[in-house]
Amino acid sequence: MLDVTDNDSIHDAAAEIDQRHGRLDVLVNNAAITAADGARVAVHLATLGADGHSGAFVNDEGPVRW
Repeated sequence: MLDVTDNDSIHDAAAEIDQRHGRLDVLVNNAAITAADGARVAVHLATLGADGHSGAFVNDEGPVRW
């Protein structure tokens, strides 16, 4: 399992992909914000706070390093 909030997890996943396949052609981010019961929650971006902004950085900018 990949934890996108953990740099070591990201590094380990990238290394495993490189070892098994040599490269990654496509990555689909299918993450969402959900409530505890699994229902989708509508949240205004401004209310996400640091978690929302760091998530955007991790998902958009993080993969560029690899």
